[in-house]
Amino acid sequence: MTETIPDGTSPAPADPTPSDPTPTYRDIDTAPLGVKLLSMVVITGAILDLSLATLMLLNAGTSNLQTETGLSRGELVAYAIAIGVIGLVAFAVGIGLRAGSPWARTVTIVLALIRLVGLGFAMIAFSNKQWYTALVPAIIYTVVAYYLLYDHEARDYYTAR
Repeated sequence: MTETIPDGTSPAPADPTPSDPTPTYRDIDTAPLGVKLLSMVVITGAILDLSLATLMLLNAGTSNLQTETGLSRGELVAYAIAIGVIGLVAFAVGIGLRAGSPWARTVTIVLALIRLVGLGFAMIAFSNKQWYTALVPAIIYTVVAYYLLYDHEARDYYTAR
């Protein structure tokens, strides 16, 4: 039924094509090289986290692992679950980074800072053993956080829509 306006005319028809509410993501081909590499590194790191968590859960009851780490079975299981959760989040974030999602950039920065703190803990906890193995990941997470925070090309890629 058509509504009539007091001057006797009909209102203009509504726009037949409503705007698409789905978000648009960037094509990975338009991403800076650093973003492409970073998304691959984050996804690879997530897979490694999930593998480590699985191995820790399977071996948490062994006396060898408990002796080497100085942690109880419950502490090893809790640590494995935490690593697994971070791995799942990192995997989703890696996919988001590939898609050019701004939230993925923010979460990646936060995860990098959390991991730097965790690596600091590991370096202190294993001070008399292989603490130096945490240096390479610490450098990687520092570079990741720096790149996403301060590189103009990366910032523009994630903020411009």
